[in-house]
Amino acid sequence: MVLGHYAVGFALKRVEPRLSLGMLLLGVNLIDMVFGILLLVGIEHARFVPTMAGIYPFDFYDIPYSHSMAGGIVLSLLGFLLYQYWPVVRKRGSRLRPAFIFGAAIFSHFLCDSISHHSDLPIFGNASPRIGLGLFGSLAGSAALEGVLLVLGLYWYQKAVSPSSSIGRPGFIFFIAGLLIVYFWTMVDAPLRALYYPASPEMKMALLLFFGNLFFVGVGVLLDASRTKEGPAGSV
Repeated sequence: MVLGHYAVGFALKRVEPRLSLGMLLLGVNLIDMVFGILLLVGIEHARFVPTMAGIYPFDFYDIPYSHSMAGGIVLSLLGFLLYQYWPVVRKRGSRLRPAFIFGAAIFSHFLCDSISHHSDLPIFGNASPRIGLGLFGSLAGSAALEGVLLVLGLYWYQKAVSPSSSIGRPGFIFFIAGLLIVYFWTMVDAPLRALYYPASPEMKMALLLFFGNLFFVGVGVLLDASRTKEGPAGSV
């Protein structure tokens, strides 16, 4: 999924307003960002298969760390611990609940991927059983489900925040428009043709997974600063 992950991040803002949108988007996309790094350095692998039916023609045959259930649990636990005990950010009351929600945001990525991926998500490692319902195989089904999830996520997000500056509302509209453009751009495989370095589609995908998500996380941080949070004061 792409939009589905962001939808979860938006919705969780309603669950825990103290978490900034940037942190939530980092959480829901962390597994893909880690995968992008591991793919770039050659620890995990995927194959570009142009004849594969569906949206993303990749065979994720070697993803035992980033996209396994065990890997998702480990990353979620690390996210929880880092958020709970990070010494730099000043605490505003108990951080246990936002830390738990941040960890849940990380693991939500695996749950969403188990719907969209083919049967390529290992439980523990490459030798373990793999799961995936294969929604990626249907362009219409993927777009419909992700569209519904995004609308629901945005609905819950709007319940949690409101614009507090002149750029709040238009900034958010441009953010969503950019996200949709990137989503449909990737669906037609444009990035694999438009990016020329490095040459392989796998490396291009890795760069998009890391830097593309990092860009939207950064925009989420800036966007959150222009909107008023309801509930406990301040986002952390």
